[in-house]
Amino acid sequence: MVNRSISTAVAAAAATLQVDYDPTTLLATVTVTTADGQPLADGDYRLTLRAGSVTDAAGNPLAADFTFDFFVLAGDANRDRAVDFNDLVVLAQNYNTIGNKLWSDGDFTGDGNVDFNDLVILAQRYNTTLPAPVTAPVPAATTVKPKAAKPVFSVTPVAKPAPKTKMTPRRR
Repeated sequence: MVNRSISTAVAAAAATLQVDYDPTTLLATVTVTTADGQPLADGDYRLTLRAGSVTDAAGNPLAADFTFDFFVLAGDANRDRAVDFNDLVVLAQNYNTIGNKLWSDGDFTGDGNVDFNDLVILAQRYNTTLPAPVTAPVPAATTVKPKAAKPVFSVTPVAKPAPKTKMTPRRR
């Protein structure tokens, strides 16, 4: 996994990856936390699941690498890369509800409840935005200014030089 916000690899020992699969909905949920169980730091990430490292229920390995990008911004319930009034409204609508709540409901601690701890997380990041992900710049096309073409033939009229006259010596 790579933290693209700071262009560094996240060491395998520093993160825990848990994949849950629901065969009824055919939905896989990937949960990434730090080694001490804390959420990842705010930023843009790229996660690559290597071919053969993941198998389905029948034991078939992943045929090819699967890469996906995601971002983390604690307190951003509506996933618009900003913690603002809209996120506060979501949290307020679900405040003091218990069990089976999601990030999109305002459960920023991941405990299934929307409570004061979630409000603290939102308050700490209120008016914070996550910049657009860094992408590799596309090299600018190099243009070579063509040299001015020199005409092979000229169209400018040329006056024919006057014929030379033969000088004869004068007699005296």
